[in-house]
Amino acid sequence: MLLDEGEPTSVATILEPLGFIQVRQKGSHRQFQHDDGRRTTIPFHMRLSILEKNR
Repeated sequence: MLLDEGEPTSVATILEPLGFIQVRQKGSHRQFQHDDGRRTTIPFHMRLSILEKNR
C-alpha cells in the first residue's frame, strides 16, 4: 500500500484498524500504541498548507 508522505492523517487512518489507538499528543506529534505494547509516533506537521499560505 502506498501512502502520500504529505498526509499524516492517512497513516493514522491505517493504524487504527490495525489495533493502534492514540494514547497521547504533544504539540504536533501523536503517539499510538497497540495492545501488545508496540508504539509509534507520527508527526502531524502540515508543511504543505503553511507553504501554500505564504505564496
